[in-house]
Amino acid sequence: MNKKSENFIFFLLIFFSIYCSLVMGMAWDELYHYELGQNRLKYLFSLGKYEYQNFIYFANISHFPGFYDTISAFISQMLPRKYEVQIHHLTNLFFSFATIIGISKISKIIFNNNVSKIVFLIAFFNPIFFGHMSINPVDTIIAFSNIWTTYFIIRYLQTHHLEIKRKYFSTLIGIVIGFGLGTRVIFLATIIPICLLFFLDIFLIKIISKKKISISNFFKDSIKIFLIAYIIMVIFWPDVHANILILPFKHIIASLTDVSYGTSWGLLDGEFYKTINTPREYLIKNLFYKLPEFILFAYIFFISLFFYDYKFFEKRFKSFKAKVLYILFIIVFPLIVAFITSIKLHDGLRYFLFLIPYLSIIPGLTIYYLIYNSKLLINKIFHLFLSL
Repeated sequence: MNKKSENFIFFLLIFFSIYCSLVMGMAWDELYHYELGQNRLKYLFSLGKYEYQNFIYFANISHFPGFYDTISAFISQMLPRKYEVQIHHLTNLFFSFATIIGISKISKIIFNNNVSKIVFLIAFFNPIFFGHMSINPVDTIIAFSNIWTTYFIIRYLQTHHLEIKRKYFSTLIGIVIGFGLGTRVIFLATIIPICLLFFLDIFLIKIISKKKISISNFFKDSIKIFLIAYIIMVIFWPDVHANILILPFKHIIASLTDVSYGTSWGLLDGEFYKTINTPREYLIKNLFYKLPEFILFAYIFFISLFFYDYKFFEKRFKSFKAKVLYILFIIVFPLIVAFITSIKLHDGLRYFLFLIPYLSIIPGLTIYYLIYNSKLLINKIFHLFLSL
């Protein structure tokens, strides 16, 4: 496919996404986020003099840093109020689309450009992710921050021996982590597997990081990342401004034990359950029933390819097995943690939306294999048909 055709498809997808964003109505909790952002914006513009109001129907509002809600409210107020919903939806869409571009760029780095294009299309047309792209002002931002944290960490590992790029990517890592923490502090848990792989690659495996890293530079960059992320997290969080060194940690600890969020009852596999006692198989069943069938079949087919024609991938991608294990670890780790802890879950896969882009990579490899070997497969099927 030539560049013009690719650009045409790309802009067609953008146009389709914008159209969907403009014609759909509000989600049930969008108004809450609008009011949260507007109140905190007023508080900031008044330099703390505005009397900050908690919402009676959301007792745990102090647990939300509100960074993205405040930014989104600021953008929406640039245009007439009658377009408020559309502006919020387009802002959400921008970050959701950037998330898909991010997973495409990750696929391009660890595999190749052709795989990245396939992964882009799979992630975009995944109904789970697409359905949240415009109306979800929290989980799509968590996904955006998670994916771009991974991308910038990879770029940091590749360029840490270059002073300018090392400083550049460490700054960007701090910004996107801060973006995620400023949206929901539990975001930090979503990047645990990424951080574990980061340290593993630096000190042991060295799949992505080829050169030895300076411990002093690594320590300085870690402090810089922490400070940038911390400042972004607290800047729009009025509840901690009285003491930004103590109160954020108190609210974070309180949020980990808070079970008042969400609904009291959920529906899984045709049966009601108390969300405080979410069934351990909740995520597995949701993934099985809600992922498109071709993705499930792609995983099954990939397993057979891994044993049947592993050399195909080994010849084209360096350290292929290790890279696949990296991806699987990022996907499986949060599922195992959720299974063991049996955390409170509802609303399908929204709290694990950040996994959907990663789940698109293995099917992307499978489809890449099928396209590359399409002529050979067609010939084999044709000869098999003639032999019957």
